[in-house]
Parts: sequence; structure tokens; C-alpha cells
Amino acid sequence: RIALDDKQYQAGLKKAETETSKSTAKIEQDWKKVGDQITKTGKTVSLFVTGPLAGLGAAFVRAASDAEETGSKFSTVFQSLGNDADLVAQRFADSFGLSSTNAQRFLVDTSDLLTGFGFTAQAALNLSEEVNSLAIDLASFTNFSGGAEGASAALTKALLGETESAKSLGIVITQELVQARIEELRANGELLDSTDQQARAYATLQIAQEQSFNAIGDYARTSDSFANTTRRLGQEWNEVAITFGNVLLPVATDITRWAVDFVKRISQLDDVTIKLIVSISAFAAAIGPALLITAQLLNVVPAITTAFTSLRLAMLALVAGPAAPFLLIGLAIGALFLAWQNNVGGM
Repeated sequence: RIALDDKQYQAGLKKAETETSKSTAKIEQDWKKVGDQITKTGKTVSLFVTGPLAGLGAAFVRAASDAEETGSKFSTVFQSLGNDADLVAQRFADSFGLSSTNAQRFLVDTSDLLTGFGFTAQAALNLSEEVNSLAIDLASFTNFSGGAEGASAALTKALLGETESAKSLGIVITQELVQARIEELRANGELLDSTDQQARAYATLQIAQEQSFNAIGDYARTSDSFANTTRRLGQEWNEVAITFGNVLLPVATDITRWAVDFVKRISQLDDVTIKLIVSISAFAAAIGPALLITAQLLNVVPAITTAFTSLRLAMLALVAGPAAPFLLIGLAIGALFLAWQNNVGGM
């Protein structure tokens, strides 16, 4: 009777342990599904939402910062002209489908170099508008690999005497041609008040325009082409980026100023404080590996539990029968060793 009751007890205990194990396994499986789904969602949101938005934000801030610097340079170079310079820039932008910032950049980059050679702000602005109009037409006509910016740079260098770069635009200018044109213009009463450098710039531009006769006006003629429409799209996008960037720029500026101040304060810390920061940082750096080890230990728990269950059965068998306990104890110890070797030993 006692033996029968003990067998029933063992059977009930085994059934309860089996049901508990199944329930635990189901809970673990459900939690794993939830965790996997959260991880998948997090990756998707990071890849398709967070990443692109962060990239756009950075691009917007950069565009607004560039526009801010260009506007400051434009105001400085043409400060004596007042609103006249702004009107020229707007006319230039409308004529060639440029954003306001890029129109200013074209005009001010060339004018800044010209004023360094003695041109007045007004003369530099007028000449710069002609140079960059030709540059955009040439880029449109020849599909120049350097674009309008590269064409503008090549023509500006030519005005200042570096005529080699103009050959990439199909323009050949020699010093003999320039000198002959200067003499011709002065004989007609032109350039009488110009310095030699200024006269060379004017003469060079005239020669470039004559050699680019077929290209002049090409942008206006082909403004509806795919290439020029695509260029205008890029300019419109630049305007959009600047608009959004102007909203983000103050925040980015404040964060940058805080970062500069923070770094400056760190550079002024004493040795004791720096050592303390290093110690805390080392502790923080160890948290990640510690969490990984903890996760591995948590994975070991089910195996160890199984091993101890076998050990408990062996102890019960020690009471129930004379021969079986030694076999069961051996199995339990073996299971415990394998659990340790496969999980803890593999970390």
C-alpha cells in the first residue's frame, strides 16, 4: 500500500513537473516572439525612418549653414551697392533657374577675385554676371563635366591670366590675342581708365564670348530639356533644404556651442577629476560585457534546472529502491556536468 502510494506520488510529481516545464517553455517562446517582433520593428523603423530623417536633418542644416556663409560673404563684398546687388542676384537666379543662394555664390566668388585686382564692387558685379552667364550657357551647350561651377572657375581663372583651364571649354586664349584686343579697344577710346590687369580681364572675356558664339543663350533655348529640368529640380530642392535648415540651424548651433563649452571645460579639469572620469568610464564600459555574460547564465538556468530535477529524482529513488539510486545519481551528475560544459564553458 505504501509502495503504491509512493509510485502514485512520483507519477503525480513527474506529471506536475512536465506540465510546469511545458508552461514555462510556452511562456519563454511567447516572450521570445514578442522580443523578436520588437527587434524587427525597431530595426525597420531605424532603417527606414530614423536613419533617413537624421540624414535629411544633417543635410538641411548643412545647406542652411552654407547659405548663411554665402549670404555673409555676398553682403561683405557688395556692401557698398546696397540692394542693387540683391536685384542683380535675383535676376541672375531667375534667368538660369538657380536658387538664391547659388546665384549669390556664382556672383560673389568671381567678384571677390576681381575686387582683389582693383575692380570696384560695381564693375566686379557686372563682369561677374557676364562671366557666369557664359559659364552656364557653356555647361548647357557642351554638357561640361564640371558643370556650371567648373565652367565659371575656368573662365574666372582665364580673366586673371590662367588661360590654360579655358581650353577644357573649347576656348583658346593666348597673350598675343589679349594684347591685340586691348590695343584695339583703347584705340576706340575704351578701357582708357582701366589698369593693365582690368583691361586684360575685359579683353579676355570678349574673346571667350566670341569663341563661344554658338553656346550663348543655349540655356534659354533648351530650358525644357531633361538635363536642364533636372538641374532646376536640384536648385529647387536646395531652396527647400535651406528653408527647413533655417529652422534646425539655431538648435544645431546651440548644441555645437554647448559641445565646444563642454570640451573646453574638460580640457581644464585637474588630474584627480580626470582619473575619476576614466574610472567611471571603465566601469560603464564593462556593463555591456557583463550583460552578455548574464544573458549566457540565464540561458544556462533551464539546463541546470533539468539537471537538478534529475538529481531530485535520484534522491527519491534512493528511498524507493536499493539498486536504482546509484544509476540515477550518476545520470544527474552527468547531466549537470554537460549543462555546465555546453553553456558556461562555451562563453
